[in-house]
Amino acid sequence: MKALASYIMRGRFQALLVGVVAASLMWLVPPFSTVLGELALGAVIALVTLRNGVREGGLILFGTAAIAAVLALIAVQEGAFAAAMTGAVVVPVIPVLLLAYVLRKTISWGVTLSMAALLGALVVLAVYAATGDPTAFWQARLAAMVEGLHAALNSASGSAELAPADIEQAIATLNRGGEVLAPWMTGLFAVSMLTMFIGSLMLGRWWQALLYNPGGWREEFYALRMPKTLAIASGVLLLATVVLPGTAGQLTADLVFVAGAVYLFPGLAIAHGWVRGKAYAAPALVVLYVLLFIIPHVSMLLAGVGWLDAWVNVRRRVSV
Repeated sequence: MKALASYIMRGRFQALLVGVVAASLMWLVPPFSTVLGELALGAVIALVTLRNGVREGGLILFGTAAIAAVLALIAVQEGAFAAAMTGAVVVPVIPVLLLAYVLRKTISWGVTLSMAALLGALVVLAVYAATGDPTAFWQARLAAMVEGLHAALNSASGSAELAPADIEQAIATLNRGGEVLAPWMTGLFAVSMLTMFIGSLMLGRWWQALLYNPGGWREEFYALRMPKTLAIASGVLLLATVVLPGTAGQLTADLVFVAGAVYLFPGLAIAHGWVRGKAYAAPALVVLYVLLFIIPHVSMLLAGVGWLDAWVNVRRRVSV
């Protein structure tokens, strides 16, 4: 990783080259390569911005988008695809550019993650503004996906393992699952975007520390703490989800979901600091991250610890 970061920082050509490679990854095996490509490109822009400023970061971002669009146009010879490539490069990474600028100016993860929470809230509001009724919108999209799967399974129903009754039962189960999941899809979408923004920024910050401040990222991460103002706003939103009915209540619930995602990071910082230097640190963190991905309640618990830390300084009480 240090060698890659060093290569990026050699000059514009090198940064653009890595950026174009990262952008190209988005189209290899979606959606997995898309996530990897966006994360890598965001980290490149974050590193350049943190070190050389927002103007240089913007130059690399838009230069990468322009080169990727030209390559897409040459390969596919279709203007719509080139335009889609440009949008896929620029839109998800502009927030990373903004957050890197904020972190460079404030040198505060609390302020930067508060700005990230605001960006996540804007994503939620944009979905509500664009769809009117996000639950109905996601129900329709999920139903269309299930219908496509239904058609595919029916075409393969000649196989002995795919009896028509089994297919219908599976499709009915998926439809019920879609109805349950639809109200949460806006929040999940915003949180996935937010996690990508913050992940790219943290990767870029780690690269910067590897090159110019060895060990600095670890100390910075351990000290991560959110400001009390965001904790107050989150508490008000949480109360509003109980009081407000209908769409307004769902909107505040989605905003609380976004705030919870931000508070997950100081929660993780406290967990890392707590086991720091202990013999069981590595296995404990492995178990923590496994549980984090398979049990949603672990994420909620960590986010709660991060929220509480803004009020009572949990890390001081556990000697982090």
